[in-house]
Amino acid sequence: MRRLLGLTFTLLFLASPARAAHLSLGANGALMKGVSGRESFDLALSLPFDDALHRPGFRVGVADEHRNHEIFMDVGATVLKSSYEVYRSVTVTGNYQHSLKQEGSVTQYVTLGGGLTTQGVSARTDTRAVYGGGLGIRQTVADDHGSVRVELRVERIADAMTLAGVKFGFDLWLK
Repeated sequence: MRRLLGLTFTLLFLASPARAAHLSLGANGALMKGVSGRESFDLALSLPFDDALHRPGFRVGVADEHRNHEIFMDVGATVLKSSYEVYRSVTVTGNYQHSLKQEGSVTQYVTLGGGLTTQGVSARTDTRAVYGGGLGIRQTVADDHGSVRVELRVERIADAMTLAGVKFGFDLWLK
């Protein structure tokens, strides 16, 4: 997990020259359906800053001057404690987003990424690879200091399940 975080931050730093880079901070949500073998799960709503169905809620990214190429990291964590056990779930992914077509303040994009998800109860933990991609649209707001986005997304948690649904969120752009 430390190597993945180190690699992601290195890619974020090297993504574009400092004078032309745009840093973004954002939050994600998702409405996903999970399928595992022959089992299908009901729809799950994941809101920012939780890790429901391994959908990270916090986003940090860096883009080139025109935001045609963006590298970002999604992070999410959940900790639930009862009087007997502690449930933990952490997901970290590194991603690349490429803008396809821009019309005014609306941009179409494609994104691909991968990372790790770890979950466990008390001392038992399980770590798996997670990877996926999506197609989306982004609308800039507030004189180009922010954006809202929505994408159709498919993800795979290795040896576990496939998730499909809609991911949504917002970003604040720090110039």
